[in-house]
Amino acid sequence: EVCDVIFTLTSHPKALIRLQVVRLCPRLARACPSVFKRKVLATALDFLIHTAATVPSARNSVIDLRPSSYLALGQLSLVMTDMDEDLPAGAITTTAFSDSYYQRLDSIFSLVQAGLARTPSSIKSATDMNITRAALNCGANIVKALGEHAFPYVEDLLSGMYKSGLSDDLIDSLRSVATSIPAKQRVIEHRLLEELSICLAGTSFLVGYDPPLLQYDEIRSHRQRPKSQDTETPIGLFLFPEVSLQTDKAHIKINMSNDPSAVSKLVLSLRTLGSFTDNRKLAGPGVYEALLPFVKDVVTKYLAHPTVEVRQEAALCCCHLLLPAILADATPEIQKDKSIESPFSSYLTADGVKQWFSASRVGSAAAPVVEEVLKTLTTFVVSDPSPAMRLCVVQSLDARYDPYLCMSHHLLPLFLLLRDEKLYVRAAALQLLGRLCLHNPAPILPPLRRLLLELLTELRTGSEAAVRLLIVFLNSEALHRLVHPYISTIILSLPLRGVAPRLASVSLEALGTLAEVEQCNMFPYV
Repeated sequence: EVCDVIFTLTSHPKALIRLQVVRLCPRLARACPSVFKRKVLATALDFLIHTAATVPSARNSVIDLRPSSYLALGQLSLVMTDMDEDLPAGAITTTAFSDSYYQRLDSIFSLVQAGLARTPSSIKSATDMNITRAALNCGANIVKALGEHAFPYVEDLLSGMYKSGLSDDLIDSLRSVATSIPAKQRVIEHRLLEELSICLAGTSFLVGYDPPLLQYDEIRSHRQRPKSQDTETPIGLFLFPEVSLQTDKAHIKINMSNDPSAVSKLVLSLRTLGSFTDNRKLAGPGVYEALLPFVKDVVTKYLAHPTVEVRQEAALCCCHLLLPAILADATPEIQKDKSIESPFSSYLTADGVKQWFSASRVGSAAAPVVEEVLKTLTTFVVSDPSPAMRLCVVQSLDARYDPYLCMSHHLLPLFLLLRDEKLYVRAAALQLLGRLCLHNPAPILPPLRRLLLELLTELRTGSEAAVRLLIVFLNSEALHRLVHPYISTIILSLPLRGVAPRLASVSLEALGTLAEVEQCNMFPYV
């Protein structure tokens, strides 16, 4: 009865009333899906399709129903999917949708294509932008609802999506479509990488090859085997040219504009490129090696961009793509499904994956590129005027890069960061150097011993920054050997009496950390 009353208002002369009817359609379907599908689904679909296709008159141009109609159409499709809880996601049968829905699929997808017909240069108003965003959302929701049943329409839908221009909505929609139809994932990534290349470098770097983001099984089937089968060779030692990015440096055009629209597009492109590895934790090292030329020749150039947001995203993108994720075997997918075999599993040791990285990249064909990019990163991190940028890079250089960063030619910029004007940058650099001591203590421990003596001197002046750095020093396991000879000096130097409550609190924390580190050695001072 409620539906009958509401749908009598579909031809109401007031646009505001029709807008509320549009918004109520998915809510009514969610309230009682079976009755809605049986009695009013056809009416609701016809109303939403007609409303989304109708351009408002000049008199009612203030209220445009098209964006809301696109959104309601996509939400209605998802509601009809959720009505049968016994059906797996993406596996829709005719029991979930009535024939009235399938009879209108051609019209629905044509409508979505019409909403995506606007190119970025042709969008002249906020309404046009809203229609494009709503059409992207609608198309992704319909594909998610139909699953494999949407396969015949996906090719044209993807073409329309890419024409709408690079945006957050496009990335989210493509991710949803790729999840709903795995068979199209490689095609989506291939085309998206082309778009990112054009945005970042002004040219496409794809030269007649399969998409670089291949599954591990496909890479393994194409990889050349070593001549001697008796010697086990790590996976990452082989680069195969048919899966690589060909860079033509003569045609590279780095966009150094600080125009807000250009900056937002560059930030989105770099963030999207860096996220390529998020869902590929089971992919072999060749996947990452394929993107290394692009990272070296294009992404690193944006570390010199005048806008800090672009520089920060470029640094994060480099750190994400240079090496695979270190905890490949600790992903939720592997923890839930023990039958999944990671390509890294045979190289894990009791100490973690550090030896695997040393075997797979240090000394491999990809190592010079990784070395060059890391050198660029560490150089820019010292000279960058933004403290947030400096902190971002230091924190992004996680344990994956320890076999490289512990080499002496990478250490000088990191030591310079210990003199940074910002305390949190100095603390992050000290934490990084403390971790690197586990790999190469000889060139790192002497400068850090001098730093410890400087901190002890500053403690006597009541410096809160020195106390906080001492806590970071004590929390680094590899630096405990430097602390033991100075236990008494540290205890006597900590400002515990006659100081501000905040400084006394930090000093007590440092004393507690020292007790945890030294344990029994603290008995004479208790």
